[in-house]
Amino acid sequence: MNQNDMNKKSMSLGLNRASRVGSWTLAVTLIFLAVLIVINLLVAALPGRFTQFDTTNNGRYTLSQTTEKFVKGIDRNVELIVVSQNASVDATLQNFLERYTALNGKIKYRVVDPVADPTFLEKYSEIVGTGRYIIVQSDLRYHIVDTQSLETVYITDAQTAIDLYTYEKMVADESIVNAYAQYYGIDLNNVVYYFNGEQAITSAIEYVVAEQMPHLYLFSTGDGSAFSSMMDDILEAVMLTYEPLTLNVGDSVPDDASCVIINAPSFDLTDSQYQALSAFVAEGGNLILLTKPDNTTMPKLMSLVAPFGVTPTTDGALSEGNANKRHSDSATVLLPTVNTQNELIYTAYANNLAMVMPNAHGILIDETLPTGVTVTSLFNASDAYTDTANYGAVSTGVLAENTETGAKLTWIASADAFSDSSYGSGSFYYFALLADSFNDGYASTLTAIEGMQIGAEYLTVSSLAIRVVSVILFAIPAAILISGIVVWVRRRRR
Repeated sequence: MNQNDMNKKSMSLGLNRASRVGSWTLAVTLIFLAVLIVINLLVAALPGRFTQFDTTNNGRYTLSQTTEKFVKGIDRNVELIVVSQNASVDATLQNFLERYTALNGKIKYRVVDPVADPTFLEKYSEIVGTGRYIIVQSDLRYHIVDTQSLETVYITDAQTAIDLYTYEKMVADESIVNAYAQYYGIDLNNVVYYFNGEQAITSAIEYVVAEQMPHLYLFSTGDGSAFSSMMDDILEAVMLTYEPLTLNVGDSVPDDASCVIINAPSFDLTDSQYQALSAFVAEGGNLILLTKPDNTTMPKLMSLVAPFGVTPTTDGALSEGNANKRHSDSATVLLPTVNTQNELIYTAYANNLAMVMPNAHGILIDETLPTGVTVTSLFNASDAYTDTANYGAVSTGVLAENTETGAKLTWIASADAFSDSSYGSGSFYYFALLADSFNDGYASTLTAIEGMQIGAEYLTVSSLAIRVVSVILFAIPAAILISGIVVWVRRRRR
């Protein structure tokens, strides 16, 4: 073999060796990439609770211990169904709902596209429009949560809360913002944002798994004495529902009534209505009475409360003499003293919710109460007086109970506190807490789940941190790349 043949063979062996090394490197690279792709697909398929972490400062998407303890103890199947066109769900909302499914295998989560499955919504007539809803259901019942209600805005100057969707529509119109500022002194930009997702979903789950439900009845005299829309919204938020009650001649209060609510009727009860309601109370029924000064002169209506040892003042609306106990608008808009010792209303007080009582009359507690009757004052208008009589400190809300019959009465002497034009949402929550206590069939077992205050969260990074991140992300890779080029050039020159 001559020298040329030996050189060709050597070159051939070198090429074969380089080819084998290159093929091996290529194969290893492809295998490595395939493994990375498989791992990425597997991780992507994992529920968000394993791959997404709550990094918000206030733990916005972390469930409270109250929810965790309650959800873990559920032994009934529950579905969380998101109704959304094109089956699109915000990743954050999906992750939040999956935190519930992680706590209990009986809770399932799925998404339904009403366009793809148009018959699905036939069962849920409450859903209208093209919004996004969460249906929480069990084999007993269901409850619908509008996702627009999960975030609320508390307008500080107005001391009231509205949903984020409504707020954004309001502030988008500059004329509305200016009108509120000019005529009411309310800055619509002075707000605090709250996320109420946990409260809404946990309450809905508790509602659908409850074995029994309350039967509240709202007595109607046919004069429009129904609740305001805001009252309806608050009751719905705390899972309290009611049925209308019209008592005609010969009718009686239904046997399943846990409570009858009478809301400031425009005229007195008829004889048959009085007989039906008084029989209900005598047999241990629960009564909630919301009144205005005009109602105090209705003899049959006032006769319903007489067996509890309480009577009304009859001199019109109370005018508060203590400037610290009235609203700046008027002396007849009371800021009563709340009985913080009463556990039924303490939750609202502890959350700094104001009880505002416009156009209220007084309630007097008899010095000698009927046998077996106890009366607790819930709200007091200290130093209150009227134009014709000075009563001193009087009650504007009482809770009475007959321990012999079991009958209970909650009497709040300011029906205007629960109108849509009232001075905030605080009064409604006081009412909801009191109404909930009369629910013999269903009462929440959960401690209060507060809305999570949220806002813009800014990430502050120091200049040192910026330099360190720049070195890691740019300088080091650049140095490696340059070194690789230098080594490659040197090898090419050999």
